[in-house]
Amino acid sequence: METTFKKINQITNHAYFHTGLFVVALFVLLFIGAIVYRQIGSLKASESLVSHTHTVNIELGRLLSHVKDAETSQRGFMITGDSSFLQGYMLSDQVINRSVNRLRVLTINDLEYHKELDSIYQLIDLRLSILANSLKLAGGHPVISEEVHDEMLKGQQVMNQIKEQINQQINQEIALINERENKYRSDINFAPVTYLLLILFAIGIFIYSYLKITHDQKTLKNSSNRISLINERLLTKHAELQEVENRYHLMVNEVQDYAIILLNGNGVIQNWNKGAEQIKGYHEEEIVGKFFSVFYPKADQEKYLPQRLLDEARKSGRAAHEGWRIRKNGTKFWGSVVITALHNHDNEIIGFTKVTRDLTDKKNAEEQDQQHRKSIEDKNAELQAINKELASFNHIASHDLQEPLRKIQTFISKIQEDDLERISEKGKEYFSRVRISANRMQQLISDLLTYSHVNKSDKLFESTDLNSILKVVLEELNPTLEEKKGHVETGDLPTVKVIPFQFEQLFTNIIENSLKYSKPDIHPEISISSSVVNGNDIPEAKESKYRKYHKITISDNGIGFDPKYASTIFTLFQRLHDKAEYTGTGIGLAICKKIVENHNGIISAEGHLNEGSSFHIYIPYQAA
Repeated sequence: METTFKKINQITNHAYFHTGLFVVALFVLLFIGAIVYRQIGSLKASESLVSHTHTVNIELGRLLSHVKDAETSQRGFMITGDSSFLQGYMLSDQVINRSVNRLRVLTINDLEYHKELDSIYQLIDLRLSILANSLKLAGGHPVISEEVHDEMLKGQQVMNQIKEQINQQINQEIALINERENKYRSDINFAPVTYLLLILFAIGIFIYSYLKITHDQKTLKNSSNRISLINERLLTKHAELQEVENRYHLMVNEVQDYAIILLNGNGVIQNWNKGAEQIKGYHEEEIVGKFFSVFYPKADQEKYLPQRLLDEARKSGRAAHEGWRIRKNGTKFWGSVVITALHNHDNEIIGFTKVTRDLTDKKNAEEQDQQHRKSIEDKNAELQAINKELASFNHIASHDLQEPLRKIQTFISKIQEDDLERISEKGKEYFSRVRISANRMQQLISDLLTYSHVNKSDKLFESTDLNSILKVVLEELNPTLEEKKGHVETGDLPTVKVIPFQFEQLFTNIIENSLKYSKPDIHPEISISSSVVNGNDIPEAKESKYRKYHKITISDNGIGFDPKYASTIFTLFQRLHDKAEYTGTGIGLAICKKIVENHNGIISAEGHLNEGSSFHIYIPYQAA
């Protein structure tokens, strides 16, 4: 039933329904107007017929009255013998003919009536003939006395007066009837126009009403649609707000990392969430209704810290504090607290929100960090002391150790020049070992000084074309290359920001290393190339902040090395070969590593025994 009503309501509210209803109503109104117009025409015709019939009846009455007048005149003459009574009789034929002619005119279209009228006229003519015969038979002799004659004459006169007055009254009534008929005809003629105007006016009003109703209905529908849309939006907003509010309550209730508490204007706890229960240890029924100072240590309570935080929130709208707080079980935690004032529409404070976060782990981490920083500072102090000792060692190595060594080398030279022939063969062997050891000591001191200078020298980076540095290095190493009949194949090297003299040392050490460890029966072949690579492709640069690197590779065909030493080859004093077979101090590659690290780069080596070796130098692309 409700569905049926809804469908009917939808149909009646539809615009096409109202349009159809208007068309039907307009058609009915026009139909009624046509019927009224037709009825008025019919009424007008009926009135004309009634009037015509009435006129015919009057004329028939007159005709009958004329016949009676003839009889009355004839009767008076026959009774009295007075010829004055014959006046009506003598005129009867004329007035009867006139009356019959009028009746013929009135009934000109009615043939049946004409037949009847002819029959009546024949009867009247017969009656008049009878009257004439009666007068002839009477011979003009009176049959009454003179007194009766006088009375009859008076009676005739009175009767004539009565007839005259009656005829006047009839004429007046006829005139009144004519006047009323004229007025009626005027009214009946004007009535269709009036009704038509009224109908047109009614149609106009109806059309205007329809248009007005349609317009109002459209306006109402538009307004209804807008109201419905606004209502839907309001409902949607309300639902969204309700959902947000529900989510907020769920969030507040379900958040476990924060204790979210609502306080009234006096600081009394009014609600409790799971985070508060987890951090502070109280159940809701245990804590609601208590003053929030219960979470503060006794010392803070005695200093009125909770009250001061509320006062600050009242004044500035917000108060923040970090410090130790007390759980239900008496243990402490480091809490970060933010108290925010809540206001109503009149900007009056109605309560506070108190959000607490347990930062105990952070506090412990900070304390551990402080201890770690203290440890680092102590170690830095130790390193500074060691650096001072190293500086002192460098001074000793550069002056105090080299001075006796230079004297030893000087004395060795003099003995070789002056007294070598007087020394035995065994002594010459020992003397040769002393000279070699002195030279090795000199080289070791020189390498140590170089290594220390790499660590402490000023790092002045310059945009440098590595091709020019390599050219200088090859010129310096040209005698050794010619001696070993070596060949260096170089590619195009990049221009990067480097410490020029350190990169010169880097190239020198690696190329010298390739020449030193070349195969005795094979001419050294050294190739130097460059490319740009992604940091992700370099195993040692997985955690580096640089995305791209310049890769410089120096390869040779020398004796190579066992791959297991690839990670230790750059260690200080690391030697992979016997010192009697190959000279060196084990410091050269360590210097190379230190130089590359000074440039935030990476150096690695790969090789196989008797298959040569390759050194890969990676310099950050940003440094170029």
